[in-house]
Amino acid sequence: MRLLAFAILIAPAIALAQPQLPKRDPVRYGVVLTETLTEIYPQTDPKTALDSAVKVLEAKRYELFAAHYLDPEFFDAVVIDRARGLEEKVEKELLERREAQRLNPASVNNSSRLPIEPKLFQESVRQEAMNRAFTLSVKDMIDHLGESPETPRLFRKLWRSGELVETGMVAGFTHKDHPGLTVYLKRMDDRWFLENRQTDEEKKVQPVPVASPGK
Repeated sequence: MRLLAFAILIAPAIALAQPQLPKRDPVRYGVVLTETLTEIYPQTDPKTALDSAVKVLEAKRYELFAAHYLDPEFFDAVVIDRARGLEEKVEKELLERREAQRLNPASVNNSSRLPIEPKLFQESVRQEAMNRAFTLSVKDMIDHLGESPETPRLFRKLWRSGELVETGMVAGFTHKDHPGLTVYLKRMDDRWFLENRQTDEEKKVQPVPVASPGK
């Protein structure tokens, strides 16, 4: 079973030319991980990280969960891949908006004005596509949780009475009531994140079908 079997974690990670977002950036996809939030939802070790992930889900803070508690390398690859499929549509919309701004310059302030310079304009397109891809990915996750509300309860059960095996930068939770299921976490710098990983047994469980990135 893929991590959480979440709809957001359904696309294979694809090697992309674009740089991934910094793993420790306190602002990812516009979601700020404040010092207060790190105290409320710590990620200092595998058990506290899993507990925090469950609490974030229970609080319905889905954007915070996606941006700061899932494996950023995998999640960024999914969002970047999805954004690539949106760029053509976004570019067309922004070109139309830029033309409207040119014809009526008083309708927009300078901070919201789309740039004329090609490289800066393309960066605006890329950033808007990334924002939309993030929003769509979070929506997929929310939809899946609505269909599978047992996921947070399963995580809580693993946290309370599961077996934790920690080896260096990787940790895994298992439970006697759920043979063949492992929920993995990985350490990056001083924080632990829920990881997307499959064992041979878990590969036998098919993930929930959802729309592919870019659609």
